[in-house]
Amino acid sequence: GDVTMTGDAPLTIETRGADTATDVTLQSTGSITMGTGTLNMTSGTGDGDVIIATGGTGISSSGDIVITSDTSTILSPVATGGTFTIQPTSAAADPTIGIVNDIGLFTVNTNELPFFRGQTNNIIGRADGTGAIQIGTLTFDNYPLTVRSLTGTITVAGKMTMGNRSLTLISDEVLANAVIETTGTVTLKPSSTELTFDFGSPGTGTFFSSLAHAANIQA
Repeated sequence: GDVTMTGDAPLTIETRGADTATDVTLQSTGSITMGTGTLNMTSGTGDGDVIIATGGTGISSSGDIVITSDTSTILSPVATGGTFTIQPTSAAADPTIGIVNDIGLFTVNTNELPFFRGQTNNIIGRADGTGAIQIGTLTFDNYPLTVRSLTGTITVAGKMTMGNRSLTLISDEVLANAVIETTGTVTLKPSSTELTFDFGSPGTGTFFSSLAHAANIQA
């Protein structure tokens, strides 16, 4: 049946002990409703998985939801009035985070992406990440999306259709090799505050956008 938790205290569900392959599974035949506190789900490093498999309307929360795991399986909606963050356990994701792109251990596939329902934002990747991120062809036009890595290259390898929603790509290197289409806002943001920016032709800047890449951003 349905599971309801009220209150503003955070809830953390994580694996412990030496077995790094232990999974965290949030499962119910009905919906799971949270209060305003942050829900954190963390599995062990290695082959540990966070699995979301509920009935009803999935997980709904007024607070933030954070999944930290080297692999994840999202089989039902994760809806929050705040931010939904999904990130690998290790900052050095090996070798690549694949978003609708079967590259790397940590992937988000075509069937999972529609279940990302953070009203404020949906974040994929770590703020301190060093692994690259590759994005395939996708449509994500109901909620804002942020893809982030500290030093790993973010590559847009397939067309991104965002409707009227905003897209933010945060890394010290972003390659828009395919079209980004939205009537919302596209933000390319370096991770470091000490970078300088060049547009159009290479110069002294350490964060650079070529005209070819800029032409792919259709906002």
